[in-house]
Amino acid sequence: MTSESSGILSSPDRSSSPSLTEDSVHGYCTTNQMFTNFAGVMSQQIRSPVKRSLTIEESLITTNDPKRVCNSNFREQLDLELVLSPAIATPSPSVLSCSSNTIDSLSSSPCTPLSADVLNWLSIFLAMSNDERSRATEALIHTCSTNTLQLNHIKNQIEPYFQRDFIRDLPRELALHVLKYLPANDVSRASRTCRSWYTTCSDVLLWKGICHRRKIPLKPLPTIFDDTIDNQWKRSYACHKHLEYVWQHGQPLPEPLVLRGHEDFVITCLQFDGKRIVSGSDDNTLKIWSIASGKCEQTLIGHNGGVWCSEMTDDLIVSGSTDRTIRVWNINTGVCQHVLYGHTSTVRCLALHGDIVVSGSRDATVRSGDDGTVKLWDLNTGDFIRNLVYLESASSGGVVWRIKCTDSALVCAAGSRNSTEDTKVIMLDFDRTTICS
Repeated sequence: MTSESSGILSSPDRSSSPSLTEDSVHGYCTTNQMFTNFAGVMSQQIRSPVKRSLTIEESLITTNDPKRVCNSNFREQLDLELVLSPAIATPSPSVLSCSSNTIDSLSSSPCTPLSADVLNWLSIFLAMSNDERSRATEALIHTCSTNTLQLNHIKNQIEPYFQRDFIRDLPRELALHVLKYLPANDVSRASRTCRSWYTTCSDVLLWKGICHRRKIPLKPLPTIFDDTIDNQWKRSYACHKHLEYVWQHGQPLPEPLVLRGHEDFVITCLQFDGKRIVSGSDDNTLKIWSIASGKCEQTLIGHNGGVWCSEMTDDLIVSGSTDRTIRVWNINTGVCQHVLYGHTSTVRCLALHGDIVVSGSRDATVRSGDDGTVKLWDLNTGDFIRNLVYLESASSGGVVWRIKCTDSALVCAAGSRNSTEDTKVIMLDFDRTTICS
């Protein structure tokens, strides 16, 4: 090892430290020279293991020119310590094996011919601990800090290791797991990155999960995006976002369709299935309107009082009236199929589920008092089955205002106009009744 090989960093004996060469002072030494000098320092430190602090002059290439100093404040505070263990001089067989493989691959590469000194330094570096490697790398970088070409070379060698395409490198299942946490808009933007990202970001399961979290159903009918989006779940999301945008920002607003026919009477209830509108009025009638033409298709006549509530299915309309009856109509022919009797006051609310009708009323007894009930009817036969709810203020003003039902539960809103009944929500699950005030 020559004396010049220890010229960048300190030697154990400062008095014998050789002077810096002209190339090292001006920072234009070649890569091989840099590694050779650094290897000499490492070799000397291993042969004489000590713990000592390197001075600024020893650890960095100094110059009187202020333009050559990158950060003088940082250098004044810098106190590099090389703590070298004797164990480094005799690395374990596994480390030697790994080092040998790495060095062999570098030395055999036709593009990077390395000298024996550089290979010797690499073997020493690979035998170091992680902490010592970090310190050695830091010292090497500061040694090159005045040479822009060398710093750029180091930067260009390091950058590719931090520019990996993690989505393409990950297994598909893990990549989808990562992408599912992104908002849908970000997933769409990410799909424009490259072909592989587009394929991954268009996965059916990914968009199915996005739609489920937003409670967006699958669109079974043709949509405006059928020709541009193959993924059916992604297409459903696009339709949902398009409709959402039109509702909020669509300009100009479409010309409203005005349906006239109930004259000056109050329209008390409406039903809409996407193709037809059913309106009930205080003029004792219900009307069926066509969305396509805007014309009245049927007028349902039969109630002797104003229609107060209604419900509809694919082929039936059920209406409640101030005449205390419930009528079941055929939506296609307009014929009244059943008249349900039982309430003794206005039928205020209805709910349909399958072949069951539930109705609510403020029933008046013979004594002219108010009696709030919820009745259960058979839709097919028109027969009364039983009372589901009978308010405590049965004869003093209790009212059932609204009702909803499912397969196994009934929910109704009850109260009174004269404070005889507390305002409350009654839930009936056909096993027990829970009252929520």
